Amino acid sequence: MSECKHAARVLVVEDDEAYGRQLVGELRRAFAWVDHVRSGDEAVERAAAVPDRYDVVVMDQEFEEGLNGLDAMCRIRASGASTAIILLTGYGDREMALRALRLGAQCYTFKPVHPEELLANIERAYEVATLRRARATLAEQGQAWRQSAIRLGVAAGLALVAVVVLAFLAKDRFAAVAIAFVVVLVCLLAGWQPWAKVILQSTHGAADGKIEIAIAPDASQDHADP
Repeated sequence: MSECKHAARVLVVEDDEAYGRQLVGELRRAFAWVDHVRSGDEAVERAAAVPDRYDVVVMDQEFEEGLNGLDAMCRIRASGASTAIILLTGYGDREMALRALRLGAQCYTFKPVHPEELLANIERAYEVATLRRARATLAEQGQAWRQSAIRLGVAAGLALVAVVVLAFLAKDRFAAVAIAFVVVLVCLLAGWQPWAKVILQSTHGAADGKIEIAIAPDASQDHADP
């Protein structure tokens, strides 16, 4: 029987080859989709080029070349992606951790991180990314609702004008009112579909999960990429 793995799509960003292989090896035991790049620039290229390609990015803070983890995270977030980002660091800098959290990191974890704690952090980050997407979808639907309301209001106004004009011009005022009623009904039906789509969607608000600083114990033994 095949093993059931978590649906989260994870990108590991680590320039230390041995530690990167260890992280990828551990994560591939739990997650069906785990990719690995070795710089902040590659992370931005992967995660920002296709919004929401990844649910969670696990990224080192310092790299020998190019963007550091914090700058790469800001660029990914600026792209509009709802990806949750976990930053890893080998230095116990509390001020940097607080700054990262203020700028949108889901978690700032000190290396070496224990596999079980990292898995738990990724699962929480995945929930946050999912809620962000749901909130973005509801916002788009709300915009569609407002646009439909405007169109419906204009159509209803034109229909009322038609009622008045036809009532005065037509010999058979009853027929004129009937025609106007049909016009109003058509306008309502034309504007109902976008309204109904929004009304039938779940309207529960979506808020970001709690962010935290996680100090992890020693990591487990090294694992190579499968």
